[in-house]
Amino acid sequence: MKKGKRRIVALFLVIVFCLSGNSMAFAAPPPVQTEGKSDENVDMEPKNNKDILTDDKEDSVTESTTDTQVSEKTDNSEDVGDVESEPTDNITEGNSQKPQENTALKQPETSARPETGKSTEVSEDKESESKTPAANDKKADDKKADDQKEQTSETNLQSQASAASASLSDRAVVPSSQTRILTNFSLGDDSMLWPGSGTEQDPKVQAGKASKDTFIVQAIDSLASINGGGDRFEQVLDFGINTIDLKVIARDQVSVTYYRLTIERTKSPQNNTPAVNRFYSIAASAATTEDGGIQGFDPSLKYDYKKVSDASWTPVPENAVEVTGLSAGEYEIRYGETESMLAGHNTVKVTVPVGTPYTIKTGVWFDKQLQTAGATNIVIPPTATAGSLVTLSATLPNNDLFITEIDCKQDVPLGQSYIQTRESVQCLITPDGNGNYTYQLSFKMVGYNIELAELFYKTGAWYTAELDDTLKMTVNNNITPAVSSDGFTSSGVTYYKDGSTVTSRITLVESGKYTINKVTATDKTTGQEVASNAGDTLTFEITSDVIITADLSIVPADFTELDGLLAQIPTGDIMVLEDASLVEIAPLLALLPNIRTLSGSTIDKMILKNYIDNLKKAVSSMKYRSADLSKIDEQMLRVPADTGIYTPDTVDILNAAVAAAQEPAAQNWDIRRQDEADALAEALKNAIDGLKKVPAATPAKPELLEKTDSSIKINALAGQEYSIDNGNTWVSDGVFNNLAPVSDYRIITRVLETSTSGMSAVSEPLNVTTDKSAVAAPAKPALQKVTVDSITVESVKGQEYSIDNGKSWQDNGVFSGLKPASEYEIITRVKETEVGYASKNSEALKVTTKEKTKPKKTVTKKEDEKKTDTKKTDTKKENTAAVKTGDTANTGLWILLITLSAGIMVFFTGIKSRKNKES
Repeated sequence: MKKGKRRIVALFLVIVFCLSGNSMAFAAPPPVQTEGKSDENVDMEPKNNKDILTDDKEDSVTESTTDTQVSEKTDNSEDVGDVESEPTDNITEGNSQKPQENTALKQPETSARPETGKSTEVSEDKESESKTPAANDKKADDKKADDQKEQTSETNLQSQASAASASLSDRAVVPSSQTRILTNFSLGDDSMLWPGSGTEQDPKVQAGKASKDTFIVQAIDSLASINGGGDRFEQVLDFGINTIDLKVIARDQVSVTYYRLTIERTKSPQNNTPAVNRFYSIAASAATTEDGGIQGFDPSLKYDYKKVSDASWTPVPENAVEVTGLSAGEYEIRYGETESMLAGHNTVKVTVPVGTPYTIKTGVWFDKQLQTAGATNIVIPPTATAGSLVTLSATLPNNDLFITEIDCKQDVPLGQSYIQTRESVQCLITPDGNGNYTYQLSFKMVGYNIELAELFYKTGAWYTAELDDTLKMTVNNNITPAVSSDGFTSSGVTYYKDGSTVTSRITLVESGKYTINKVTATDKTTGQEVASNAGDTLTFEITSDVIITADLSIVPADFTELDGLLAQIPTGDIMVLEDASLVEIAPLLALLPNIRTLSGSTIDKMILKNYIDNLKKAVSSMKYRSADLSKIDEQMLRVPADTGIYTPDTVDILNAAVAAAQEPAAQNWDIRRQDEADALAEALKNAIDGLKKVPAATPAKPELLEKTDSSIKINALAGQEYSIDNGNTWVSDGVFNNLAPVSDYRIITRVLETSTSGMSAVSEPLNVTTDKSAVAAPAKPALQKVTVDSITVESVKGQEYSIDNGKSWQDNGVFSGLKPASEYEIITRVKETEVGYASKNSEALKVTTKEKTKPKKTVTKKEDEKKTDTKKTDTKKENTAAVKTGDTANTGLWILLITLSAGIMVFFTGIKSRKNKES
């Protein structure tokens, strides 16, 4: 009880120390020997800073498993029941000082209860210690190598600017030059105070040691970038010296800070202590002989040993279970160095005594017991030294005998008094593959010659029902057989009779942390479920070795008070806080994801309370940055010094805006009222832009100088402008072109604004109508028809025609009633319209009418026939006369016909000849 109380008190002090101020840290499980990545403590300078960017998933109240070791040295003594372990300070999202559980946590990672012990000296970080349980726990030998798996891993830190606050995070008024960083060894350290100016030639520097394998950096401003990436940077560390250069660019993309960190990565320290009760000594035959030894090493682990008086350590050979060839004396045993872990700090002591081996023989009743059991292949060592492990073996046809104890009678001459003790036996029964069973019985040798007098045993098959190793530090398993005689305990292990009924009841080691949903019994060999039941109690029948597991759900802590505090913090973008508040609150917000995983257990409640107390202090002194009033200042510079030239109503609006814009500076507004300040700046801008000068006198209406069919010119006066479209557009020269002919226009003028007066009202309009347009002469008319007394030319729409040189005009081109054989001149022009004058005359078309012909005489039919006959007779006579007299009047005609005939003949002859050639 006293030791348990010391453990609880020590744990409380550890938690209070770890959570105080910026040095807040959570204790983490001890690193263990494993070939994988192990939990490693950062011991980089500055010493007061804690790791926030890596993740310890295990409970701060750590579990001590078989052959694991923690990183502190303890006083070397045989009493190793109290071993202190160094807490780690790695905290990130989803993890707390307790193992991480999901809603239904079947087998949560666990840690041992803390235990006070001998004082220790922290050799590296000199931080507060958490305690590990006694290394001589009776169950230590039953732990498996699996219990030594690494209990930590790394996850990503959630940026402090997550869960954005919309009211502040979208503004660009926060300091855009912020380049501060957090690293996984500098939680409470202001990086801007590191040595160096922060330039590329003179970077800010920091140095130290680390046992972690990954270096992590987080920019405080989530909109800053590190080495061209995002706001987070990671680099795997090599063993030895690592130089890391960082270039942090602020959100303004202008401000840059260079950092150089020199990190020496060391192997992770080990601080677990080997279990002393697993080792047995082999006595040396004499003080000077080297025939002693030590037994009980786990072949899967690395160990070192040395005599207490020696300075150097000797590694235990790999896979060895014992070390021989030792001289008598006191020896220390520690865990050996691995690829990623240093040799252990803590040791246990084992004494190799000097002495002659004592004899071992069997008594009559012992032999009879073996004979009755059908034992064969009996092997009994003839001698053993005091304190060594004696192992007897034999082959039995059945496994229905479970040996629990053995009587060792002192072997003395008959009649002398003797000592007789009953030693507990470790009984291991295994099938030999031939239908028989090999029994191995082990006990610790006493300090005299013995006779094995009698075996004590239980009949029948007996099995174990053990709690899953991962739950042993989280829950207790209380098993009760229905019949008390159906269970017994030997060498710290309880056995239950085959076919017996037992009840397992699960209780929490730490009340208030979990809800027990279900209890399950699983066959240890096959992994098959034997029985299960909702709640914390399970009754089932024992038919094999079983493992008891519990399905647990974590009970979350009450975060009401915490949520109230967080509501006062701009978690969306903490850059809105002043630098002093920023440096104080940012590390606390970095711990928030882990705080959210705390349960309702007593320890977690203490952790939460300390966190809230620290957060209260930070919030009480929290100050926001001043509002950015640069927009107001910009507009104040635009306010005119002389307002007398402006209208009274606009001056009143300006004065009101100026008075309102002076309030933010007078009242020291902070960034939370930035929207209001920006609105005042906008109102001031509008008031200035809305100032109106007193207008000048209205001018007289414009004076017309000249006009045409397409333009108007006004007498332009200096300082005035003119408009012909009712004020839509204005010109200063008074000239308006591209106008429509014969159109009415209203021209107005006004006096321009000057430095002392505003623009005048518009004048009375000047009404002006443009002239008609002149039209070019058309082409001369085109003749269509001419007769004895008429001429017709082509008529073109919009034109008119004249035949009397323009004295008269007509719309069509038909002129009749003319004299025969007479010459006329016809002209045309474009007719006058509403918007255009008549064009000039075209070129004249000269046309002569036709002559008038005589009329033919009318004859009768008889006269016509007579005339025809007379004509025929006359023709005949003429033809006869021509023949007779050789008249040559038709000679030309005949020559033409002859020539034509000859040509035709030649043509057809050529065609025929061509066809012949082609054929």
